[in-house]
Amino acid sequence: MYQRFFIARSKDFYRFFRSPKCTITIIAVLTVLFFSGLVIPQKRFYQSRAQYEEWKSNYPYFSAVVEFFRLNEIYVAPVTIVFFAVFFANLLAVTLSRFPVVLRRAYLTDGGRSGASMSRIRELPEVRVLSVDNCRVTTEVHKDTVKAIEVFFRKRMWSIIPTGDANSLLALRNRYSPFGFLFFHFSFILCLIGGLLVSYTRFSGNLLLTTGQDFHDDRTQFRNIKEPRLFKALPPIGIRVINVEPRYEKGMAADLKVRMKFRYFEDEEEVVVRVNEPVKKGPVAVFAQDIGVSPLFTLKTAGGQEITGGFFSLNVFKGREDAFEFEQLPFTFRVLFYPDYAVDGGVEYSKSLDLNNPAIHLKVVKEGRTVQEGTLFPKQSVSFDGYQVGWEDTRYWVDFLVVREYGNIPLFTGFIMGGIGLIMRLVFYQKELKIYVEESADACRVFVAGRSEYYRHSFQEELDGLAASLQTMLSKRLTDRPAAG
Repeated sequence: MYQRFFIARSKDFYRFFRSPKCTITIIAVLTVLFFSGLVIPQKRFYQSRAQYEEWKSNYPYFSAVVEFFRLNEIYVAPVTIVFFAVFFANLLAVTLSRFPVVLRRAYLTDGGRSGASMSRIRELPEVRVLSVDNCRVTTEVHKDTVKAIEVFFRKRMWSIIPTGDANSLLALRNRYSPFGFLFFHFSFILCLIGGLLVSYTRFSGNLLLTTGQDFHDDRTQFRNIKEPRLFKALPPIGIRVINVEPRYEKGMAADLKVRMKFRYFEDEEEVVVRVNEPVKKGPVAVFAQDIGVSPLFTLKTAGGQEITGGFFSLNVFKGREDAFEFEQLPFTFRVLFYPDYAVDGGVEYSKSLDLNNPAIHLKVVKEGRTVQEGTLFPKQSVSFDGYQVGWEDTRYWVDFLVVREYGNIPLFTGFIMGGIGLIMRLVFYQKELKIYVEESADACRVFVAGRSEYYRHSFQEELDGLAASLQTMLSKRLTDRPAAG
């Protein structure tokens, strides 16, 4: 008894769960949750912990409720994840429940059609009646007529469905259009899976590399990292910058071409990255976001013996000042960089951003006091306090954005499948014709009735044209046939 009661209640719940009312309710709840993220302050919008704590102190009770339900992280809050899972299950249930209906409407399973039911079209008010009088109809002639009607529709790209009766035909245009419903709903499921994967597996980090520098799976080289919630490990990748070619027009960046070697697992190849053309391998994409210069400075003793040196990535384009230091020295070296050096009235400036005539104005500072300064050209140096610092070379650095995310394939596949489903349902929609051939002593009568899923008025005009063409074909075929003797 309890088992029957449980089964009955389960069936009732399943019917409600896959009903449009339940789907609308779930979508409404998710919409409210998403919009609440615009009202409730989200953690990621606070620039510091102190600002967040200040907000909590101003709204102690409200913030307690928000934190308990994690509404300040609404897009990953448990309640949002639960309703996403319910929405996914609802879509799956609706799609699977419609599968038998789709099979019937595509006439891949028995739809209850029969010759007897087809003969009833004679009684429909909208039926077209085609007749050819004064022709002696024999069994052979009748069979030829049914066959001729079948050929007539097949030539016009209509599918002929067997009815089990020699007197009737069922013709379909766009027979498989009902499958568009399944495509469209499965696309939602794929997009949902893809969107969740992108959201929960996205890693992004900036990587600053100088021409000639290598990167080999060292996460410590990244800055501004945004860690994913799932799949934190990155695929084995490697980058070596070979050449950087910026192009400027009227003091503005016009193009950027970065040639580099890119390794993904064991596959390595030379690629070119531009501003809007990243390199992509599997789930990894590498974007070139910005460039700057990395001068090579060497530190020597007053006698010329080299102590240390290296490339320093400086943000000195467009007149900005930057600084660098050598370890264990109490000096700060402030740099102004002139890519295309010129002097006008004793004022130093750069005529362009191209490295035509590079120069550096170097200021050596110790404890806030300027020790030495001067303008250097490549291979020149400046002396100070028993040392000399020289500028040996200049290379470009590139700020790469490395993004790793899974889910793009199901996401894009879902969009494509959804588009195909809409086209199948709204453009190549199904049309159905029922044809019944009736015998009489001296005439052939053909009854034609049909329906269309959409645009029924225009379909009636199309049906009139088909009926007229069919009437012409039948009249010519039957009247030209010699009488049986």
